[in-house]
Amino acid sequence: AFSRYVYNPSTNVSSTTLWIYDIESKEQRQLTPFGWSISESNPCWSTDSSSLLFISNRNPQNIYWPGESSQVWQIQIGDNELPQPLSSYPMPVNDLMCSNTGAYIAFAANIIPGHSLSESATIIAQKESETVRAFTFDKLFIRHWGEWYHGERSHVFLQSLQWNSGVCSTVGEPTDMMGNLDADAPTKPFGGIEEWSFSPDDSQFAFTRRYDETSEVAWTTNLDIFTVDIQNAIPQQPICITQENEAADTQPSYSPDGSKIAFLSQNVPGYESARVLVKIFDVSTGSVQPLTTDWDRSVDSLVWLSDSSGFYVTITEHAMGKIYHLDLAGNYSVLVDQHTASSLNVFTNNDVVFSYESMMEPAAIYRSTATGELTKLTTFNEDMLNKTYRSTPVEFWFEGANGDQVHSWVLNAAQDSVSGNPTQYPVAFLIHGGPQSSWSDDWSYRWNPQTYAGNGFAVVMIDFHGSTGYGQNFTDSITNNYGGSPFYDLNTGLDFIIGNFSFIDGSRQVALGASYGGWMINWINGHQWKGQDRFLCLVCHDGIFDEQFFWFDTEELWFPEHDMEGTPENNPNYNTWNPALFSDLWNTPQLVIHGGRDYRIPDSHGIGAFTALQRRGIESKFVFFPTENHWVMTPSNSVYWHATVNEWIDQFAYPQGK
Repeated sequence: AFSRYVYNPSTNVSSTTLWIYDIESKEQRQLTPFGWSISESNPCWSTDSSSLLFISNRNPQNIYWPGESSQVWQIQIGDNELPQPLSSYPMPVNDLMCSNTGAYIAFAANIIPGHSLSESATIIAQKESETVRAFTFDKLFIRHWGEWYHGERSHVFLQSLQWNSGVCSTVGEPTDMMGNLDADAPTKPFGGIEEWSFSPDDSQFAFTRRYDETSEVAWTTNLDIFTVDIQNAIPQQPICITQENEAADTQPSYSPDGSKIAFLSQNVPGYESARVLVKIFDVSTGSVQPLTTDWDRSVDSLVWLSDSSGFYVTITEHAMGKIYHLDLAGNYSVLVDQHTASSLNVFTNNDVVFSYESMMEPAAIYRSTATGELTKLTTFNEDMLNKTYRSTPVEFWFEGANGDQVHSWVLNAAQDSVSGNPTQYPVAFLIHGGPQSSWSDDWSYRWNPQTYAGNGFAVVMIDFHGSTGYGQNFTDSITNNYGGSPFYDLNTGLDFIIGNFSFIDGSRQVALGASYGGWMINWINGHQWKGQDRFLCLVCHDGIFDEQFFWFDTEELWFPEHDMEGTPENNPNYNTWNPALFSDLWNTPQLVIHGGRDYRIPDSHGIGAFTALQRRGIESKFVFFPTENHWVMTPSNSVYWHATVNEWIDQFAYPQGK
């Protein structure tokens, strides 16, 4: 079972409904009825595979239209079956997981800690009706990613079920697993059901939470895993199984035989990009043992093999999202080594089904045997892809800072993107954010190189020092080095490409970046390469303008405190790597874009950069999205974003038109 998303650009509405694919017959069909503005997620099977439970916002009175609240729904797998509501809780729910025996479901809801769903709904409604709109805080976070903290927290609930001929009903009221805790599970802003796990016999439940009780939440990265005995009518108090580690522990997963809990763990407090290890908790002894200490890679996700002998894990390595087999002795071997795989599901014979994407194709569902033989299962996008010009990405390596080999991608402009099919094209130089991230071989709806190749640009993307997937030392090398090795890598690599790819016109270069990539755009505008400003124009999306003030107005203080090696007091690093202090040297035209709900890098940075540009008389524009956060997520806004960016770079790279 899987969800499929479609979008209607003419009306700016979308739909996400459920589909099923029959592994034996190789047939697929839509399971839940289509309807615009319907949103469905988290499909999970009944124990006999006769029905599915899922989250849906359908209207119980008219299932083809959205309702007022997301609830738990169910549908039997048969001909012409229609979805039926399972829950009618007084507030929306999300993040659904079914237990292994079918005795429970787990779900999340934003409640007032210490209050039931009904009580929380009443309190929240009263707040909304008050004439005074003011919020008082006595600790951090006051806001996070794209939302203000108004007192509601995401708590995980367990609901008992009973089954009759493939149809289930709820038994009693759901139980809040977190009680009075002023904390979130799943953790915000990106946690999901991968942070939960039921034991095979449903006697235990494990979940991840962050320590939010004090303001230290803003400068520590400590996540812990808790287990709770759920056999009794009243669940026992949750027990922390990772309390000795003050860094992040997350994604608990019970082994199929119930003897172990595997989880992901970092050993460096306050560093979100520290190496991620696999650790094993022994259920009988309570001991914790690291499994991947000798593997210089970070594990992104894991799923147990059916015989409890090991795992399939995903890692980012050399700009690919690979699948590895990992056994309990710590031995590993690659299973899928190209493109980007995620959302793994394992069969009893250890075949694996997963989501698979690349720069050439958006996500489709694939199956791999235990020996790595791949089969594509879904083909929804092939007709549309056949109507588009796409450019095949080419990998290359060059010698960057410190004599290290640096990985990069280059794409030629797509065929027929410019009239006359010239032999050379301007280059769009994309700089990734993070900064501890990577230009992976995946399909992005925010920074997709095909959008620039299709617009008549050769595209270059470099995984500079600080990027992930090349060993932890390479990632760590950007600490207190924002404008050092990365700046050298970017310019040296671009010189290398221009000298080795004849289809690139080196006289027409534009650069674009977001987040840290936006920081680098602001840095580039104040720093020449080989005595000259090399770019015709720049694009900065949600980038840091003032590194020192960034510490004061961001929410996750651990980012600057780690990367700048401390707080700003008596710390010269913040000014050493501060683009604002070099704005008097800016000369290059620049487009500045910012989201009004970006609380990671607040909009004052975009406004500050635009003010500096205007005050110096530099050609510039400022685009403001009042309802977007650090990313542009609304489809219509994304279309506008791309149109505006392409128009800006065309103006300088194609002054005579195409």
